Amino acid sequence: MIDVGKSLRVAMTLHDMQGVELADHLNTSPQQVTIWRRSKSATFKTVKKLADVFGLKISEFLVLGED
Repeated sequence: MIDVGKSLRVAMTLHDMQGVELADHLNTSPQQVTIWRRSKSATFKTVKKLADVFGLKISEFLVLGED
């Protein structure tokens, strides 16, 4: 099963990015980033935005969260 929150946590670690920085890139709040980091799922639109920030294809982003 793919865990989107785990994908996000791994991507943030690999890119040495903090939640506030990611929130700035996505024009959202740090609290929203925290919600995504704790979530197991997300909408396609959110996953696409997250993958784009890290310069990844959606499939590359999602594979980071595989168990």
